[in-house]
Amino acid sequence: MMNKNSLIALGLVLLLALSACAQNSQEAKDTTVKSEKFSTEQEDFLLKTDELNNYLDSPAGWRTDAMEVVGDQFVNIDPYACRYKVSDVKQTDQMQIAFNASQFGPVLIQQLRLVGNENAMGLIADVHEALKNCEQGEPLVDRKHETTSYTFSLEDSSEIPNSVMWKRTTNSTDPNAEYVTNVAHGALMVKGDVLVCFIWGITPATADLADPKILLEAMKIVAQK
Repeated sequence: MMNKNSLIALGLVLLLALSACAQNSQEAKDTTVKSEKFSTEQEDFLLKTDELNNYLDSPAGWRTDAMEVVGDQFVNIDPYACRYKVSDVKQTDQMQIAFNASQFGPVLIQQLRLVGNENAMGLIADVHEALKNCEQGEPLVDRKHETTSYTFSLEDSSEIPNSVMWKRTTNSTDPNAEYVTNVAHGALMVKGDVLVCFIWGITPATADLADPKILLEAMKIVAQK
């Protein structure tokens, strides 16, 4: 059982990781055009806490504390997708929600981007090809921290039509780093004119709890809406 200091440390890790995500969002190009909005049916593609299974047996179950850290910042998925410019696709509306599976993580971020079916379908194919090249290529070195690099591997999401899912592993050679490796999972799927994006894991202290099957289950729920 974790003591009070351990819980505080985990909480700080969560805050720092999500703050980094929010900072990354500022690097994304703002392509939102305020001319079209989500329909009520499309807004319902955003998941709710009671739609997710409480697989960690946390007393509070899934929660949205992570939204308080992310705030109004639209998290940039590009660094999680081997720098593929997902954020550059022309979109006319966007929505985001951030869940945490327990008080300290793992964190699940879901985004809706209204991009049109043709753009969404093309993006899935392009991101799949880009990730395949990243998977076979050299590790991607972080632009701001030379001691940090990323490797990518595609994961099976064939159960979800028009989707791509992958894993990003963070590796650090900094001897002072608290965590040598960290894992986050990403996914894109198409729902009509909406591109649905997911980032899952994020917090180093809880990365080993971020089973990709949980992400796949979330995608299935959205697919059935």
